[in-house]
Amino acid sequence: MKWLLAVAITLSVLGCIEQEGTGENTTTVSVIVSIYPIGDMVKQVGGERVDVVVLLPPGADPHTWEPTPQQIKVFERADLFVETGTGLEFWAEDFVKETGVRVLTFTKDYQPGRNPHVWLDPMLAEDFVVRLKDALSDIDPEGEEYYEKRAQSYLLQLQQLDMEYRETFENVSKKVFVSTHPTWEYMCMRYNLTEIPIEETPEKEITPARLREVIEMAKKLDAGVVFIEPQQNPQLALTVANELDVEVLTLDPIGDPKDPQRDTYIKLMEYNLAQLKKGLGGKNEDH
Repeated sequence: MKWLLAVAITLSVLGCIEQEGTGENTTTVSVIVSIYPIGDMVKQVGGERVDVVVLLPPGADPHTWEPTPQQIKVFERADLFVETGTGLEFWAEDFVKETGVRVLTFTKDYQPGRNPHVWLDPMLAEDFVVRLKDALSDIDPEGEEYYEKRAQSYLLQLQQLDMEYRETFENVSKKVFVSTHPTWEYMCMRYNLTEIPIEETPEKEITPARLREVIEMAKKLDAGVVFIEPQQNPQLALTVANELDVEVLTLDPIGDPKDPQRDTYIKLMEYNLAQLKKGLGGKNEDH
């Protein structure tokens, strides 16, 4: 299969990185990120030349979390602040203005108010990695070759991830699922799935009428599973699953550095893909 070739190429490139430079004994670039998955991407590209501070703790809800005064101080000595570009980091504007720290958005254009879960589309992640590599090289010109090699290796892994997602969703029996929150919009648009979120937006109250609407829509579209998230209260989702008589599984948009199944962006996305395959009736294939 094509993805096996991608694995071989990735391993070959990783071997070149190990042999041709580690980034040791260099000036460290200080990078602040809001959420863990994007922080891992920065680590994958920046390697030993970059020091990454992730502000959001594991298990916290990024829609409501705000940094402590101690965390705010890191802006004063940072070289780069990476945000989603969707207004998720609503608390950052003043600190950025006061410190003048350089800002890189995950999306090309800053669009406050849009769905913030942009990192859950592997192809958007690919675009971000290219721009991240350029930003790090601009801040640290001596590391340009190092960043280039690491970025190319990581891009191959993201391309492989995209192929795995495409192949999996070509072989599922269902294309519709219920979620606690509209987290998976970008993934669904990319891979032709349909998400029915119980919560339409964080600001909009979930009423009994909304629950009835979700249940009726799920029945009409033959949703095969309800997905909950570690950062969200599962109670309403469990109620919906009981009404539909379908399985409840977990998808995680944020990951956890202490969980070896979800401690990198790639592992997190592979974990979610396995859950999606199980919930949507994916077929086992011989590769």
